[in-house]
Amino acid sequence: MALSAAFITFVRELAITMGIPVARRAAHEWVETAIALIRRRRTGLDTSVGLASLRETHRRRYIVAPPPYHPSAGPTVQQSLRDLQQHLQDVTLKSEGAEGAKVLALSTLEAVVLQERFRGLLIEEDVQYRLTRTPLLGAIEPIVVPRSTARTLTIHVRSRHGVPVVGARVVLLPDGTLPRGYEGVSDAAGQVRLAVRKADTRFAQVTVLPQAGYWSRVWKHVEATPIRELVLRLAPLPVAGFDWGHQATGAAQLQPAYRGRGVRVAVIDSGIAPHRSLHVAGGHNFLLGEAPDAWDDDTDGHGTHCAGVVAAVHHEASVWGYVPQASLYALRVFGGADGGGHVSDIRDAIKWAIRTGCDVINLSLGSQIPSSYLRMAIAEATDAGVLCVAAAGNDGGPVDYPARFRDVVGVSAVGRMGTYPRSSIHREAQSRIRGADRTYFLASFSNRGEEIDLCAPGVAVTSTLPAGAFGAWDGTSMGTPHVAGIAALALETAPELLHARRDAERTVRVLDRVLSLCVDLGMARQYQGAGLPLVSRLLAT
Repeated sequence: MALSAAFITFVRELAITMGIPVARRAAHEWVETAIALIRRRRTGLDTSVGLASLRETHRRRYIVAPPPYHPSAGPTVQQSLRDLQQHLQDVTLKSEGAEGAKVLALSTLEAVVLQERFRGLLIEEDVQYRLTRTPLLGAIEPIVVPRSTARTLTIHVRSRHGVPVVGARVVLLPDGTLPRGYEGVSDAAGQVRLAVRKADTRFAQVTVLPQAGYWSRVWKHVEATPIRELVLRLAPLPVAGFDWGHQATGAAQLQPAYRGRGVRVAVIDSGIAPHRSLHVAGGHNFLLGEAPDAWDDDTDGHGTHCAGVVAAVHHEASVWGYVPQASLYALRVFGGADGGGHVSDIRDAIKWAIRTGCDVINLSLGSQIPSSYLRMAIAEATDAGVLCVAAAGNDGGPVDYPARFRDVVGVSAVGRMGTYPRSSIHREAQSRIRGADRTYFLASFSNRGEEIDLCAPGVAVTSTLPAGAFGAWDGTSMGTPHVAGIAALALETAPELLHARRDAERTVRVLDRVLSLCVDLGMARQYQGAGLPLVSRLLAT
């Protein structure tokens, strides 16, 4: 039912405080009593939560914690948390002790009952934030073809030299105006076999998105007659030294004198996989039910890609990062059975980074849903002298949280003409919002708003991926580690700042130093903020 036995005590207490006689009742009657009490009190939740939601039995994760901006909980709050610790052990997923914050598995009705009964506590859903991926080619609606009207189309994905390309996503759209078509992934032989309609002998668009090692490619108006197999060839991805984004910000001008020595950078993401171009100092896995030391189990690749932008070491035939000698930490909050990204895990990762003495935190993640609990953690980081850098988001709309928070550096994504093949999917990121020189543009997917502090390269960014690979990705997620790496250099080149007292003043000084590096690209502030940071300017500050 929507109300477990442990919550009947809380409902009874609410009824007594309102002067309502409580007789012996059956379990379903307690549910009706709880709903009636909540509707009668007409709380803020009552106006936003419908009756149907209150009757749902599905349980979600909720955060229960001391209220925001209270450095120490008062006796009433402490007692409330102890009561919850005592009565709700069966639904407690994690807890910071009897008087500390907790994550509980609750139905909507149970969460509302707690808010009514313990009004001095912060109680909010443990929202799942997402990795800020680019929507250049999102999910498509599959065309289901009956066997009687289907034919098999075999597609060969190969390099220019005929080498099979494994694990590439192939998407065929019969109508270029609709996201409806066929897709598959190339096998060990580089082949994809698709059941298509016999009438589909011509495709408005065919797109191949390789996992790594090659440029993506888009073909228009492709003939695929019943007697023809498609052979799609991809160009190899160049991997040698600084990528275009590092070149654009002038990273080479500080090499080899400055490489991040003495600076600690935390990447809160999907983990960092083993890679010959990455030296990871350590980390922690915050996903429930998994080993804490499984921080290198990056099945997604997102965290590994971000880490390479920040700190890939300078090997031949490898991309290079801003601070290869910095102490790099992998804090894994994405993955697992439900995908991860819960606010409570992100908060725990931020706290871990503070305790470990990190100077910069990279947050290539976001949501349109704010969280008081996450805002509290970021405020703690700011007060501890830690600069938090976050992605603006890839929906083309308002800035995501946490980038929208005042204490966080919000990063939008820009691209530059001529840095990727015209036939690649990256071309779809071009927008009409251009810089003064007409070569830079705001990425079409990049979120925008007054909370943008600066911009960074986020289109066709080549970096490290699991299994020792390299790939070109897009997103404000890719722009964020550019800024995190530059912030690390800003600290290393100012020893008095690096070793300054760790407080909010230090954080502000680091941010001011980074913003002083920015050059105006000629776009409005809601697109580029202060502009593109140039590392070369560190030598003059």
